[in-house]
Amino acid sequence: MKLPKKGRISHVMCRINPMTELEAERRDGTFDYPNSEIKIDCLMDIQVVKESLLHEAMHGIWFHYGIKDTDDEEDTIKKMSAGLTQVFLDNPKIGKFLMG
Repeated sequence: MKLPKKGRISHVMCRINPMTELEAERRDGTFDYPNSEIKIDCLMDIQVVKESLLHEAMHGIWFHYGIKDTDDEEDTIKKMSAGLTQVFLDNPKIGKFLMG
C-alpha cells in the first residue's frame, strides 16, 4: 500500500514522503513544521507505517492548533479531536489508507 502524497493539517497542505534509510535509522517518522512535510519509514510493517502517519499528523495538529505542554487535558483532547476530525474530512485518501 502506497502512502498518500499529501494531506492538509489545519490550513497547511503537507507533503507526505518516505524517509531515507539514514533518516529511518533514528525514528519512525517526522513532522517538519517549516517545510510542511511528513516523512515516514515505509520499510516497517504496514500497521506501524499507518500508526506513524497518524502520529505525525497529530504533531501537526499540536503545532497548528497551538497546543501547549501546559494546556489542560480536556482542552488538549478537544483540540486534538477537532484536528483529527478535520484531517479526515479534508483528506479522505488518508482515512482510506489508515483504515485499509
